[in-house]
This record gives sequence, structure tokens and C-alpha cells, in this order.
Amino acid sequence: MDVKVNIHAKAAGRLKEDREKLISRFSRIPSSEFLMKHTELIDSYFMECFEKSLAGMNMGISKRPYAIIALGGYGRAEQCVRSDVDVLFLFRNEVPKEAVELIREMIYPLWDMGMEVGHSTRSIKESINMAQQDLEFLTSILDARFICGMSPLFTEVMEKIHEKCVRPQQKTYLTRLIDSAAARHLQAGDSEGVLEPNLKNGVGGLRDYHSIMWLGKIRFGLKLQRDLEYYGHLSNEEFERLGAVLEFIWKVRNNLHIITGRKCDQLYFEHQERLAEAMGFKPKAGEKAVERFLGELHSAMDTVKQLYLMIVSESVPSKRLSLRRTFPKKCKCPDLVINRETLGFASSEDVLRNKELLIQIFHESAVSKIQIGTEAKRIIREFGYLADQFYLADPVRMKMFEKILSVPAKGFSVLNDMLSTGFLERIVPELKTIRHRIQYNQYHIHPVDRHSVNTVNILASFGEDKESNLKSDIFKTLKSRPALFWAAFLHDIGKGVASPTHCVEGAEIAKKILTRIGYRTSFIETVTFLIEMHLFLIQAATRRDINDEETAVFCAMKIRDPERLKMLYLLSVADSMATGPKAWNTWTASLLRELFFKVMNTIKTGEVISARAIKNLDAKKLTILEAWQNLGGPDINPESFINQISTRYLISTPVENIMKHLNLYSERPQGDFLWDVDIKEGSEVRTVTIMAEDRPGHLSSVSGVFTLNGIDILDAQAYPWPKNTGLSIFTVKAPPDIIFESERWDKARENLRAVLAGEKNIEEELAKRKKPALKINGSSGKNWSVRIDSEWSSFFTIIEVTAHDAPGLLFCITRALHICGLDVAVAKIATRVDQVMDIFYVREPSGGKVADSETQEKIRSEIGLALDNFFEIGS
Repeated sequence: MDVKVNIHAKAAGRLKEDREKLISRFSRIPSSEFLMKHTELIDSYFMECFEKSLAGMNMGISKRPYAIIALGGYGRAEQCVRSDVDVLFLFRNEVPKEAVELIREMIYPLWDMGMEVGHSTRSIKESINMAQQDLEFLTSILDARFICGMSPLFTEVMEKIHEKCVRPQQKTYLTRLIDSAAARHLQAGDSEGVLEPNLKNGVGGLRDYHSIMWLGKIRFGLKLQRDLEYYGHLSNEEFERLGAVLEFIWKVRNNLHIITGRKCDQLYFEHQERLAEAMGFKPKAGEKAVERFLGELHSAMDTVKQLYLMIVSESVPSKRLSLRRTFPKKCKCPDLVINRETLGFASSEDVLRNKELLIQIFHESAVSKIQIGTEAKRIIREFGYLADQFYLADPVRMKMFEKILSVPAKGFSVLNDMLSTGFLERIVPELKTIRHRIQYNQYHIHPVDRHSVNTVNILASFGEDKESNLKSDIFKTLKSRPALFWAAFLHDIGKGVASPTHCVEGAEIAKKILTRIGYRTSFIETVTFLIEMHLFLIQAATRRDINDEETAVFCAMKIRDPERLKMLYLLSVADSMATGPKAWNTWTASLLRELFFKVMNTIKTGEVISARAIKNLDAKKLTILEAWQNLGGPDINPESFINQISTRYLISTPVENIMKHLNLYSERPQGDFLWDVDIKEGSEVRTVTIMAEDRPGHLSSVSGVFTLNGIDILDAQAYPWPKNTGLSIFTVKAPPDIIFESERWDKARENLRAVLAGEKNIEEELAKRKKPALKINGSSGKNWSVRIDSEWSSFFTIIEVTAHDAPGLLFCITRALHICGLDVAVAKIATRVDQVMDIFYVREPSGGKVADSETQEKIRSEIGLALDNFFEIGS
């Protein structure tokens, strides 16, 4: 035993040393060469072990013939730095007991050196049965490669698997492969819609390339990668592109393995900047190095994705590609045909003769809901040069494109097909600047080009809503839908320019595009207005107090026209929905909807408060008086009571909520507080109403308690009530674990009671926690700003604090405001990319605005000092 261990230990030692040398020069050789050399080193280890195996000699290879076979990635010779090594010890008949000793000799030394090795021992019959039952084993053995031993066994098992499994069950395996890929895509996600893409299992990942090869082997009998081109399944250009992007993805994967020190296929944020540096990317034209790196990665994975879909369309039975409906036999255009339930050109020569067919096929696809076939997409790529930048200047083509923009995506997106074939860039060359352009944050889940297309598709879906809702109702009343669709299509075109004002830049670029096409001046003005203002409404809703009448007035003065307000609202909704869950949820939806109605009323009537609202105000006052009498309220003059409640509160608060607040007011014991937590089933937010003594720093105390209990504040409103009482209304995120939600609220209430009673020092409690590191996607350093605005509101000074989001941030800022002696009336928390912007409406103790610059500078300094102490700078 000692001799055997020594022999194989030495072989493993040499393998370890050779692997370390190879990995050390990884960056200096092509990825494919590294994978092959790495595979050959492991092959050499097994060959040496086979030659010197005492267990193999004792077993007698002539009596018990066996072969060592590489499976999976090792079989494909795709051995990345930390890839698993999968091997099969194949025997002709039953597996002998002595095989255990054989495996111990060969596998254990690899385990000892830290390699992930998977092994199995099977007979030929067992392998065939396993391939029939287990798709994963079938695909791994389709990639099998002989290493050493009795080669006839390998030939025999491969022939029998094709004879007894692949050929008789071809359709079954094809279906199972495609279904398996669909499930994998659903779990891992599309690389263009995932902030941290999976290099192996995500859409466009390496597993899609493997699926291309498996489909080719099962359906067409392919054996090698080059057979894809040789047998005409990929064009020369497609095959060359596939090789190039695989080189890139393999390089990324290997670098990721080296950086993490383990097998890792998920491209986590914390590794992305280091990867960009390791891959040699540099900042350029306003793009960060990491954005350029991720842009190329998404482009590479998109190529794999498109090629996978092409092979699927050729491999799978045509019925699986249909939308389960009857297809017409002919197209209205004689130069277009329907073949295998997909659209195609009657002849490629027809395209050369009539370049209008290039857009006509997309138009036909949109109208008929039939997807364009693989060969037609190849022709579009090849002859796309016929569509120069003035292609849409023709009125007929212009109308076709307007139709394409407006048709909802059902099952597939025509606009996506135009993007993936490169045709969109042909007709609007300015799109090249945003193609695969990444916005490096945790806010936008798609590259800019895909986000723009998704925005258009979402907008088009508003017209298809069967149930009546605000979006669909507004959409159906629009007079100029093409202008809105063009604005959605081009709203982020300015992000391709190195400028902080992408809305303004985008409007200028859109003006040039639409002028070139030939649109009239009024149409262009509408589109450019929408592009320049596409963030205005959502920012006002999330960063300003929408209960402040001046907010609606300011927005109305900017927008002025009801039709433009409708379009801007729909664009804001579609843009936010396409951005991701951090930009669109029930909370932001409700804010935007409420602001829309208020601005529309102001535009139409020219009044800050509608006549109906004034009448309702009188009714509310009567209700308050009646409630005061029925509840046996505090012994004060009723008129005085009403005068001490702000008009802003009375106008903005529904009667039923005022009644709840009255109950809290009447029930609150002297010196104590009462609160009410409103939990609506299915809602993502909670409303916490607190009636307590009106004391300085109240908001800071509550925010500290909420932080202590893991409760995120979205919005806070504070109102003075009679008898030195303060009413504060907090809108907070629902806790992640709603099963134990009531226990969390009980604990938070007890914490607040202790803080208000002076039994608990919230500052000391939070100081026990580890300081959050000031990082933004891996970047360290100071990254916060304070902006003070005394112009927007007539009664309040608005303080905007932008900083990296972290638990306790709101407490940190409100504590600083309390130290400055400021009274906070409104606090709003707006997500801004991976940061937050905390907005505060404040007044000095005297009730006036913070007007002088010296005081404002002191406020900035105090907040800045608090933030510097709050974050662990440079961690």
C-alpha cells in the first residue's frame, strides 16, 4: 500500500506543480489553449496512474477489461482553473470489487490536492440504462472522451448509446433538452436582465453553447464544434463569432476562478471591478472600465443566446415553435413566405432588388404575430447595409416602423429581433453608442439598448390591458401615440454620450434623428420634450412632498399641456417598470398616480386647490367637530382645535384617517405615546401613525428605533396638534418575514417607549453595530453630497442628502438636523441608483426657512461630519 500511495502521490505532486505553472501564465495564452493544456495535464496523470496501477495489475485487465473515460467539461477538454474533473471507470461486464482499490489509488491523491473530482464505476449495460433514464448523464457521456485503458470498450459503449438511446428516442431527448434549458434559464436568468450574470447556467452562458452541441449531436449527428459550420448549421461569420465569444467567456470564467480561489460561475458585484482590471479594460469615452467589460460580456452572451435559439429552431419539431394557432399559408407580400411556421424571404436576391423587404418582414411579423425564421435573420444581417441612415425617410417605411413600435410583444418581440439582427443600428446609427452599454449599479437590470426596447414593449402593452386602469385609460385617449413611442424608444439615447445630463443630450440627438427622417416640427418638439423631461415626474413624486400644493404648481408650470402630461406619465411608468423593482413598486406607483391627478387638476383649472377640495375641507372640519364631541375630546375650544391643525393636513388626509388620528389623540395618556400600524394584505408598505409629545428630535428617535428593528422608512410626515402633541405618519417597507411581523412591531413599540422615556439611548445602541463600509459596487472613498434648496417651497427649506444606502443612514442624518436645531416636517427617501436620496422639508425653530448662506454652510458641515463618522471610509 505504501508503494502504491507513493507512486500516485508523486504523480499528483507533478500535476500540482505543472498546474500552478500553467495557471501562472494563464493571461499570456489564449483561453482555448489553456483549457486544452490543462486537460492534457490531467490526462497525463491518469495515464501514468493507469500504467503503474498495482490494483489494475491485480485485477487483470485482460480478464476484467476497463477504460477510464473523461465526461462532461473534462470530456470536452474545457478544463477551467477550478472546474470539476468527472471520470467514468467503464467495465465490460459487472464492476468487480477490486475497482474500489483502483479508485482509491487514482482519485484520492487528487482529492488530497484539493481538486473537485467526480467519479463513477459502471458496466456498459449500466451506462446504457443510465443514459436512457438520466438526461444529465446522457449529455455528459455525449461529451465523453477516451483517456486510457481498453479503447474498444469506449467505442462499444458510444455506439450502443447512439443505437439504443439517441436514435430511437431522438424527439424525446430533444424535447427534454429544450425543456431543461428553459427551466435553467428561468432559474438563472437572462444575462441582460441579471445584475450578476451566471457565466455557466444563465441565458447565453456556456451551458447554452453545450446545448447547441448536444442538440447537434442528437439531431444531426455532429461530433465536433467545426461540424456546425461544415454541415451548414452556422455560417462562417457565425462560427467565427462563436469561437471569439467563447474565448472571451472562458477567459472571464478562469479569471473569476483565480480571483475567488474556487469554482464560481456567478459574477457577483464584489468581483466585477477586479475582473475588469484583470481583463485589461480601461475607462474610455465616459464609460468606466467595469462598464466596458460588462458590455462586452453581455454582447458575448447575447451572441451565444441568439445562436442557441437558431439551432433550437432547426432542431426541435416545428410544432414546439408555434403559438398553438393556425398559421396562414401565404403572406400578403409575394416576396415573403411562411415556412415551418416562421417568416422568410422568397429569395435573397429579392432583398437586393427591393430593400424595402428588410423592414417589411419585421412589419409582417408584428402584424401577423409570426416570428422571423433563422435563415431570414441571416439575410437581414448580411444585407443590412442596404438600410442606410436615411432608410426611414421614406413615408411608407416610417409608418411601418411606427407600427412595429406600437405592437405589443406576445410570445416574442419584433423590436428585440430588430435589435439582435443589428437592423435597428442600421436605420438609427446613433443606437450604436448604447448597444450593450452597461449602467454599473444595482438599479438598472438591463443594458441601455435592451432597457429602451423593453420600455417600448411595456408601453405597447398598456393598450392591451383588458381591465380598466389608469395606464390603459390614459393610453386609449392619447392623440399622438407615435410621438410617445418614439420618445420611449429614444429616451436614453443620450447615455451614449459622456455627459451628466443624458436627458438634455438625448433630446438633442433625437431631434437630429427625427429631422433626418422627415417628421414635422411640432411632432419633434413633443418627442424631445418627453425625452428631456422623462425623469421629471417620477423624481418629483419620489423626491418632493406631493401634499405640498407648490409641488403640483411647479410641475404644472413645467408641463402646461394635459396631453403632454398624459404622455409623460405613461413614459415615466414604462421607464420605471423596465428599469427594475428598485424603480417601480406599489409605493412609487401610488406616489406617481397621486401627483399626476394633482398636476392635471392644476393644469386644467389653474387652481392650486380645486373648488371641490375646498368644499370637502369644510365637510372635514364639521366631521372633526362631531368626532371631537362624540369622543369627549380634550377640554379646548373646538374652533381653536381646528385652527391648530394644518390646512395641508386637512386637505391631504382622508376623513377616515383623520378619525383614526382623533382616536389616538383622545386615547393618548399624558406623557406617553400611541401608535397604529396599518397592514394591508398584499401591500409592500405599511403605514405607522404615532401620536406623541411634540419634542425636538422625534423623527430621529423613531428612525433610530426602526433601524434597530430592521424597518426601512420610505416617507415621513409630521404635523403639530393641540396641547404640545405631534402627529407623525411613517410609510415603511413591509418586513421580509411577514409571519412574525406582529412580534417585530411589538418589539419596536417597546423600544420606542424606552427611548422616549429616557430608559434607552438609541445612539449608543446603534453605535454598537459595525460601521457600514462606504462602497458602491466595489468602489471605495467618500461619496455623499448635501444640497440645500430654499427656492422650491415658500414655507420650507429642502435639504437633499445623497449617500450610499445603509441601515441607520436616516437616523444619522436626522440626528445631525436635530443638532442643527431644525424642525423636520417631511422626510422622503428616494432610491437613486444604488444610493438613496433623503429629502427633508425643514424649518428653523422660529418657523421660517433657512435663508442665510452661513447657516446653510453650517448645516452642510454638520451633516458631512455625521456621514464621515457614520461610514467606515475606504473599507
